[in-house]
Amino acid sequence: MIQDKLIQERSLAQSVLLQREEELTAIIEHAVEGIFLFDPSTRRVIKSNAAFRVMLGYTEEQMRQLTLYDIVGHVRSSIDRIVEALWQGKEVALSERQYLHKDGSVIVVEVSGRVITYEDELAVCVVVHNLTPQRVSEDARRAAEASYQSLFENAAEGIFQTTPQGRYLRANSALAQIYGYASPQQMIGEISDVSTQLYVAEDRRAEFTRLMTANGGVKHFDSQIRRRDGSVIWISESARPVFNDQGTLICYEGFVQDITDRKAWEMQREHDLIEAQFRADHDSLTELWNHRAFHRQAEQRIDETARGGGSLALIMIDIDNFEFFNTLYGHVTGDEVLRMVANRLQTICGFRDVAARFGGDEFALLLADIGFHSRGDLERELMEKLQDLTFCLQGLSMPIPITCSIGIVVCPADGGERLELLHLAEERLRRAKTGGADDTDADQMREYLHQAIDGFSMLDALVNAVDNKDRYTRHHSEDVMDHCLVIARELGMDEKFQHTLAVAALLHDVGKIGVPDAILRKPGNLTDVEYAAIKQHPQMGAAIVFAVPGLEATLDAIRHHHECYNGSGYPMGLRGEEIPLIARIMAVADAYSAMTMDRPYRKGMAIERAISILSAGTGEQWDGMCVDAFLRAKQRLATEENCFRLAA
Repeated sequence: MIQDKLIQERSLAQSVLLQREEELTAIIEHAVEGIFLFDPSTRRVIKSNAAFRVMLGYTEEQMRQLTLYDIVGHVRSSIDRIVEALWQGKEVALSERQYLHKDGSVIVVEVSGRVITYEDELAVCVVVHNLTPQRVSEDARRAAEASYQSLFENAAEGIFQTTPQGRYLRANSALAQIYGYASPQQMIGEISDVSTQLYVAEDRRAEFTRLMTANGGVKHFDSQIRRRDGSVIWISESARPVFNDQGTLICYEGFVQDITDRKAWEMQREHDLIEAQFRADHDSLTELWNHRAFHRQAEQRIDETARGGGSLALIMIDIDNFEFFNTLYGHVTGDEVLRMVANRLQTICGFRDVAARFGGDEFALLLADIGFHSRGDLERELMEKLQDLTFCLQGLSMPIPITCSIGIVVCPADGGERLELLHLAEERLRRAKTGGADDTDADQMREYLHQAIDGFSMLDALVNAVDNKDRYTRHHSEDVMDHCLVIARELGMDEKFQHTLAVAALLHDVGKIGVPDAILRKPGNLTDVEYAAIKQHPQMGAAIVFAVPGLEATLDAIRHHHECYNGSGYPMGLRGEEIPLIARIMAVADAYSAMTMDRPYRKGMAIERAISILSAGTGEQWDGMCVDAFLRAKQRLATEENCFRLAA
């Protein structure tokens, strides 16, 4: 019984041991780490798991043929010392070793071992952890760090990290050199706020951070920077914000390039382009706009006038007898004369006006916002501003006067097309140079009347006859027509009334055909007899015009334009509203023109003086309503001109 019991116990123990060995075998085989067992006496491998075989590149059968010396890449004595320590019951803690792969390469591993019982025999169990992937990763990281550090230190561009507040955290040598510092350490130590110590424009850093926030970075952010020595350079920055794992902004990092040379080249190129454009658009001698540019400017200003309202004057100017300077004194003198005229025209023009050399000795002006100025007003003012031009030639005691002829058109009154206006202005200039009458609104009116009214040709011939007696008369009539229309429009008169008034203004002095030439041209005071002769011309003119059917509506103006509001005028001594409105309007326009126009024997009165006389004569010589209308128009013009000058 005792023997049977012992047999059963032994059998049970063997069964338990077998079970444990099977469990150990299963654990070893399926372990993630490499595990192998070797005989401590022969050093031969007894067992290995799949992880260890894969680690060294052997099959299970091949592994059984190996000894510890085949696996461990150390000298035998070192291996034996470790085995001896294990055999003495000591546990070998984790330590780093070099194992040999089947292909001969070295694998860095971390091992630990101890003596165990396996299949009733003592064996050494070794657990192996492959460090090679980790070492490769660490080596790659170290290589990347070394590469980055090399790039950081040797890059041609400046590289930086700054706090959001503007203090440098890191900087490379290139950045220090760009900013004029001996080293990155010096730069980091001395610069505490880039916004005030680096950027020339104090708001530049704020713009940098704004773009960072809005766009998640900046590219090619160009700024002027003050170097350590105070000199200023241009830089271009590209940067991005850096956040930690919690999403908090840590710093800004990026690149800096010195673009001073590029900026200088760009500025020079821009300057060259501007200069080339200026030369393309301006006359090289006078520096005024040239012919081509004037056409472009005219097109633009005419379009602006059409869209915005108002009036635009286009003026052609030609230097009289210019060939005299070139022929007698040479082209150098001629060029100097051209420059003198050009300089004077530039002083006449406001900032919205245009002065151009149209070609040869011709100039052209575009005068904006002329308000209620008539062409007569414009011509007089322009002639006044040009009248004292003289050229002083060395060796001559007397200066040579420089005079000009002028042709003026007004947009939109004379048309709204550029070529149409230029053609008309050149035609008026041609007539002015040849001594012919200017093709003004009056000439257009005459052309219409020639076609519309039988007998008008006879009246126009009489006006021409009077013109031959007194060249002032025709120009005066045209001027009176302009002023009459200004008053009529201010009073809100209809188109029919304005048309009648314009025709009457052209004919109002036709009766002077019966006044002797000597009286018309007399520079001094008239005698009573001479004055009586002059006073006949209104009735004589009315009688002449009465003979032409279709002009009856003009007779009141022609007959009564010399009546005075207080009854002291002629020919009938009418008073107040007994005088027809058309005549009261013409009386104001006629008086203003007579006072301000030049005569052969005297210069015209200043506009301010003439206005003062009109104001003083209100209710006595002239109808206050008509004077007020005229002065309102003039005042509006003066206000517009004053605003224009202030804007300039």
